Amino acid sequence: MYIDITPIRAVSAGDKKNWLLIVDEATDMKWPHFMSTKNELSLVMMSFVREMKSRGSPVRFVRLDNAGENKGFVDKARKNGFGDIRFEYTAPGTPKQNGVVERAFPTLLGRVRSMMNQAGFTREMRANMWAECARIATMLENSMPDYVGEYPPIVKFKGEQYNWVYSLRTFGEMAVLLDNATATQDKLTDRGRVCMFVGYSDEHPRHTYRFVNLSTNRVVISRDVKWLNKTWGEYQKGKKENVINIEDDDDYGYEEQN
Repeated sequence: MYIDITPIRAVSAGDKKNWLLIVDEATDMKWPHFMSTKNELSLVMMSFVREMKSRGSPVRFVRLDNAGENKGFVDKARKNGFGDIRFEYTAPGTPKQNGVVERAFPTLLGRVRSMMNQAGFTREMRANMWAECARIATMLENSMPDYVGEYPPIVKFKGEQYNWVYSLRTFGEMAVLLDNATATQDKLTDRGRVCMFVGYSDEHPRHTYRFVNLSTNRVVISRDVKWLNKTWGEYQKGKKENVINIEDDDDYGYEEQN
């Protein structure tokens, strides 16, 4: 396993500003984790190595640089019964020794920028949604083979493809979600709420999607969806075009009567 952190200047809606990426050299499988501070790395990695051990794929080697948070993880792993993991530090000033994950970041960040451009995000939206975008960009990377005839990373690692690859949607697409909370309200109240698609739920059946409620910035899981076939940028533009401006003239267009 190769691990590295890249800081992001923008703070996401979930208060995240550090992107931890874990890459398996054997299968090229990637796991993204997002943290508020680098000090969270020990907890995230300890949870990861425990999960790998429980599924029968124990971590044997970890390549990492000499950052303080990495050394904290190494100490914690050895104190918690993972002394059999071999930790390999890169030589100072030699990031190419951790090249598997170092090269993965520029590729994924390029896709993140492209996806946010396609969605028509403003600078503020790019800051809020970068973690969600990075999450789905990594999942898409895991679902695609590098060469014709090769298995994608997720199949190499898990033995099966993601269940959502046959129901793909565009990141940043707008949709109306059924709001069950309005069922007991009056008949003129909207029965749905407009949310933005940000990814898939790998823990639910097919056609279950992740959305962001833009009024609360909270993630919503739903399959009761009416797609609007508009990106966030197109939807915002349409809202502005539907606004009718009335000038406040003194005579309102009428002639004065004697």
